[in-house]
Amino acid sequence: MKVNCVAAEFRKVSDIQMAETTKRAIRENVSVNQQMNIMSEKTMELLKENERLKKSERDLRRSLEVLEDMNKYLARKNISGDKLMAMFKEKAVEQEAWSSQLEGRIEHCIKLEKEATQAIQEASDMSQKSHVSFSNTHDLSGSREILNYRDLQEPCIKKLQLHWESSL
Repeated sequence: MKVNCVAAEFRKVSDIQMAETTKRAIRENVSVNQQMNIMSEKTMELLKENERLKKSERDLRRSLEVLEDMNKYLARKNISGDKLMAMFKEKAVEQEAWSSQLEGRIEHCIKLEKEATQAIQEASDMSQKSHVSFSNTHDLSGSREILNYRDLQEPCIKKLQLHWESSL
C-alpha cells in the first residue's frame, strides 16, 4: 500500500508537472510563432524595399548614362565651336590684312591715276606746242622738235602703263 500510495502520488505530481511542461511548451511555441510572423513581415518589407531600391538604382544608372552621353556630345560640340571660333579669328586677321593691302593698292592706283592724268595733260600740252610750232615754222627743224616730243612721250606712256599693270 505504501508503495501504491507513493506510486499514486508520483503519478499525480508527474501529471501536474507534465501539464505545466506542456503549457510552458505551448506558450513558448506561441511566442516563437509570433516572433516568426513579425520577422516574416519585416522580411517582406525588406524585400519590397530592396526591389524598390534596385529599380531606383537602374533608373539612376540609365539617367547617368544619358547624362554622360549628353556630356560627351556637348564636349564635342564645344570643341568644334572652339575650332570654328579660331578659324573665324584667323579669317578675320586675314581679311584685315587683305583689307589694308587693298587700301594701299587703292591709294597707289589713285596716285598712279593722278600721275597718268598729269602725264596725259603734259603730253597733250606738248602735242599742242608741237602742233603750234609745226604750223608756225613749216620747216625741218620743227619736224625734228615734234619727233623729239614724241620720243619723250612714248617712254612716259610706257612707264605709266607699267605702273598701272603692276598695281593690278
